[in-house]
Amino acid sequence: MIVPIKREHIVLGIVVLKRPGSFTAEQQDLVERVVARAAVAIENARLYAAVRAADRAKSEFVGVVAHDLKVPMTSILGYSDLLARGSGLREEQVNRYLQRIDANLMRMRVMLDNLLTVLAQPEHPDRSARGVDVSRVIRDAVDRTLPQFNEKGLAVHVAIDDLLPPMFAHPDSVTRIIDNLLVNATQRSPQGGDVRVSAALKSAPGDEDTVMISVTDHGRRLPALPGADAADAADVDASTRVALRIVKFLAEHHGGSAWAESLPAGTGFHVTLPFRRTA
Repeated sequence: MIVPIKREHIVLGIVVLKRPGSFTAEQQDLVERVVARAAVAIENARLYAAVRAADRAKSEFVGVVAHDLKVPMTSILGYSDLLARGSGLREEQVNRYLQRIDANLMRMRVMLDNLLTVLAQPEHPDRSARGVDVSRVIRDAVDRTLPQFNEKGLAVHVAIDDLLPPMFAHPDSVTRIIDNLLVNATQRSPQGGDVRVSAALKSAPGDEDTVMISVTDHGRRLPALPGADAADAADVDASTRVALRIVKFLAEHHGGSAWAESLPAGTGFHVTLPFRRTA
């Protein structure tokens, strides 16, 4: 007798029983009930393992954020102290210190947004989606990140498809995706490097239209093959991995994808989101 171990039409395994002669109807019924209970136990064990893994990942994430928050916080306190005591500071020094405080505040805001994303699962996109002008979201994000770009002398080049219309999406999630990609680019880029930001509508016969957002930098190339998962490709440090996992999670939550691409001079980080035209 062969009895499949199934949960919701998914076969987890099979039970094979042999004996001289045939099984009675009562014996078959008993085996099927035992196997059904075994399927529930196996599924519960799998779910328990998944929950434990998620809890470990969440604890690791909170630990990384708590550690990383100390860096910009210490910097802010240091520059604030210099401003408080520096009655003889020149105007350009004051502006430079304020710029660095602003840059570190931006880093902290993105970290805290990421923490909220992990601790409180975002709503389904359809529940809070509305018309999003991706072009405006990108330009606003670049403006917010300018203090960090200026701090490292980075040149930012923005290229957005003029024909890119508003799309139906969750505005906060799209903003967090772009903020994380830009902050990651500032952290990876060498002093005086270039960062390129682009967005375009992609169409393919037989497939749904997508919006592709890309941020490329001239930082150290990642040892990842083209098309590799963005989070797995980020081997530079824990905070970068966390940021890109957030990007991947939010993109997939919208039915999209995220990946990293090794380029001849740097790395490209790409996100695609399904394009749904606003009414």
